[in-house]
Amino acid sequence: MAEMKIYVEVRAINISSVYDNKLKKKLMKTLAKSAEKAFKKNSKTTVSKPSKWDKTKNKGFAINVELVSLTKKTAGKELLLKATYKILMVRMKDDKMVRKIASGSSTNKISTTHKDVDGEATFIAGYALEDVIAKYAIKAMVADKL
Repeated sequence: MAEMKIYVEVRAINISSVYDNKLKKKLMKTLAKSAEKAFKKNSKTTVSKPSKWDKTKNKGFAINVELVSLTKKTAGKELLLKATYKILMVRMKDDKMVRKIASGSSTNKISTTHKDVDGEATFIAGYALEDVIAKYAIKAMVADKL
């Protein structure tokens, strides 16, 4: 019998600080898609609730994602784009709520003459979220260190 996948529900996505507030709407859509994609891509997690859900047998997590900051700094002829995340993972264990926070960031360089800096920043923010989920959040869920 195949091993049961870990059910993950992305409950909230929050954006704390962005170098341009006009990006928030586009970022919300990108981050929601990126979070779902990261959990779907992993063979041990799913975003589809099992048809027969038994919280005593099935492992599930509620996730809140926070884009702590998306910054843009000029360094010579390059722009440094940095996305920093905090991910709150919550699950019930022995009738108690257990919480864990995963965090990480990613910095990428692009040319100051890039035609769509905001589009590239949105792409990098989405990619960085997938990376943080894969490297830290899923690893903690699978290890069940919560």
